[in-house]
Amino acid sequence: TVDGHFHVAGAGSDVATMALMGGARLTRADLFGGQLTDADVTIDIQNASLSGSYDGRLSDVNPALALDDQRYDASLTGSGTGTISVRDLLVRSPQLADYHITTQMMLESSRVRNIPLDSATLNSTLDNGTLTVDEFHGAGPTIDLQATGRIEFDDSRSSQIDYTITRGDLSLAKDLIGRDVSGNIATTGQMTGPLSRVRLQGTGTLNRVESSGLKVLAAELTYGATVPAGAP
Repeated sequence: TVDGHFHVAGAGSDVATMALMGGARLTRADLFGGQLTDADVTIDIQNASLSGSYDGRLSDVNPALALDDQRYDASLTGSGTGTISVRDLLVRSPQLADYHITTQMMLESSRVRNIPLDSATLNSTLDNGTLTVDEFHGAGPTIDLQATGRIEFDDSRSSQIDYTITRGDLSLAKDLIGRDVSGNIATTGQMTGPLSRVRLQGTGTLNRVESSGLKVLAAELTYGATVPAGAP
């Protein structure tokens, strides 16, 4: 379902050489598992490549559906602006390196992977398989997190994310440590390494921790951990 006012100019019929330029005031579009509403949209197709922009509202949109990549699984609600370009989209199946995306978002009740968020702000750029995070601040029932840096989505280049968790529920770490754990953490640290083998280093404090019969009321923490993604 797409509803709005559109203007389009184009020429040619062959997908490799056709040209199309246009824009819209989008009232509503059901896309990517959710809705896009009250938005200004542009589109430009040249030399089998696509570029476009978006400025408006979104509700329950999942980026994993837009990029066909489950690493971006989320449900996003709020408002934002962004630009996208995709090389050779009309003549071949694009790879992640073919995308260039800039995003500025202010989110309301949303989900990023398995983490619910009451609010979040994000300024980021995806280019040549690298996600550069200029600003991220997300807060929800289980975490209050700020982060900057870059994430490399191949198996060779090293990512680097600097993070500060002012409030974190340790139950979120279950997938990393392979066991149930409860309690709270506040920490400042850095994530490095390829995504197939993440390295975490930092310092912080623990409160009311319970795991495998161990109970800790409070503790100072210095940690270094290497986490193979395939077998945490």
